[in-house]
Amino acid sequence: MKWIHQNVKYLRENQLQVSEPDKEMDRALESIKSFKPIGNQFVYAASYFTEDLSLAYISAGVKNVLGYEPEEIKKLSFFYERIHPDDLESVKKLTADAIDVLSGKSGINLFDHVFHLTYRMKHKNGSYLHVQRQTGLLTRDANHNMLTSFGIYTDVTHLTNSNEVQAMMSGPEISGFNFGAPESNSKPNFTKREREIIDELATGLNSEEIANKLFIAKDTVNTHRRNMLRKAGVSNSASLIAYVFKNGF
Repeated sequence: MKWIHQNVKYLRENQLQVSEPDKEMDRALESIKSFKPIGNQFVYAASYFTEDLSLAYISAGVKNVLGYEPEEIKKLSFFYERIHPDDLESVKKLTADAIDVLSGKSGINLFDHVFHLTYRMKHKNGSYLHVQRQTGLLTRDANHNMLTSFGIYTDVTHLTNSNEVQAMMSGPEISGFNFGAPESNSKPNFTKREREIIDELATGLNSEEIANKLFIAKDTVNTHRRNMLRKAGVSNSASLIAYVFKNGF
């Protein structure tokens, strides 16, 4: 989890300013334990008093979603170790973006902003399911550094068949913040095949239909799609198409 430590401002620059950490933790747990899961959901609270990002609480619903008993899960790293390999880098980058923008922001109120991220996660039985993770701040110190955060995982397998990682931030607009914004103003170098796939995506075709039309494997189409998302610095196909039109490709 070093990558996340590097993106949490208070872990790399500041000392947490809290006089009674036990009371802060009690306050966080009181808030999160009042959450009532709906369907296949579970909730957790993560503590930033220690650098191993340990879990202060996890609800029993994790058994229904991922197949594990709550006592089997001690740290946030447990969840990241079970992300689908094809989704991991996108999840890491998008999570880091969210942490950067929320850390130390005095104008952001608790619960005002919630980070939504949809991706694939491995069940205890070895299969993969689609989950939506919603995370946000629970408590923070006088310097606006996060002390505790909450996470809500929902099994959304029945709602999507897309293997694309998707992210959004709900709440008031944060000036200058845009998920997956390209690191430079230079245009990505899309290959001829990638441009063909973009054209087909814009007409509404899915990966299987594009594969049949271009006489290539569906897995090849999906690989090109992931590469294009990375090059454009966006998280889903709709954003990719909008980016292409905006930048005159």
